[in-house]
Amino acid sequence: MDLFIFIVGFLALAIGLGFTVFNLIKKQPFKNYGIAALIGIVLMAIGLLMPVPDIKTSTENKTQDEIIDTKQEELEPNEKVKTQEETKANTKIKAQVTKTKTESLTKAKTEAKVKTDTKTKEDEKAKTDAEAKAIVDAKAKTDTKAKETPVKNSRETLSQKNAVKKAKTYLENTSFSKVGLIKQLKFEGFSNSDATYAVNKINVDWKVQATKKAEIYFKNTPFSKSGLIKQLEFEGFSNAEATYGVNKLNVDWKVQASKKAKIYLENTPFSKSGLIKQLEFEGFSNAEATYGVDQINADWKVQATKKAEIYLGNTEFSKRGLIEQLQFDGFSKEEATYAVDQMDF
Repeated sequence: MDLFIFIVGFLALAIGLGFTVFNLIKKQPFKNYGIAALIGIVLMAIGLLMPVPDIKTSTENKTQDEIIDTKQEELEPNEKVKTQEETKANTKIKAQVTKTKTESLTKAKTEAKVKTDTKTKEDEKAKTDAEAKAIVDAKAKTDTKAKETPVKNSRETLSQKNAVKKAKTYLENTSFSKVGLIKQLKFEGFSNSDATYAVNKINVDWKVQATKKAEIYFKNTPFSKSGLIKQLEFEGFSNAEATYGVNKLNVDWKVQASKKAKIYLENTPFSKSGLIKQLEFEGFSNAEATYGVDQINADWKVQATKKAEIYLGNTEFSKRGLIEQLQFDGFSKEEATYAVDQMDF
């Protein structure tokens, strides 16, 4: 639509219609105002039918041009900033490379210095070790020569000679640990220095002494393996000596458990489970203790009766209380009831 032509047509139409209406009201004769109105109508039609330029497209084109110009303006500073950043990055990389080279050079110098110092120290240590070895070798030669040459001024005292004789006599009759033999000599009145001198003077295999001592113990009383080792350690033997001595023995530890169980029952009554626990406390394994208790063929009802008598001899019990006490000791209810029934309640 052509707005200008439309407006002109509209004005012509208005003027023509206005004068025509005016003449009608005044009842005056019509002039050519109708022609003006007709011309206005034609102009309005022409204005409406004529194409209108695409304002939106023009505006959009203008806007796109402005955006392009704006982007170009923005790109110029960005390119400038990018160039500055690249320059800074290059400068930073160069600085980093320079720093790396400097550090590498410093590290190389440090490592070279450390190697030099290490080599110097190793040379000094080698020299010191060589000197020390020379001193030791010289001393060893001197000591060897001294041993080969009788020393006229170094003489045993009478007390030392007697201590040596006494130590030999003891070892001929019984076995001792080194510590035990020194203590025995001191008990005999020798000084600690003389007793120690005598024990160091004689040639003794203390492991053999431990074996002999273990054999002596077995002749008198049964032991568990761990119990015998502890006993030998108590006598002054080292753990290695005691273990060696016990391992040299040919012993059936189950038989030892059986012998130990018999000894216990000869002195005090036990329940079966109580006796097994006692043997385990002595160092026997559960298998050894169980075997030992099974071999003695004890009458546990009789053992319960003896236990009940001991309890009643020391304190007062009710029948029920005594049964519970015997059960606590490991007797079965049947064994405990049997024992209590034997008592005079």
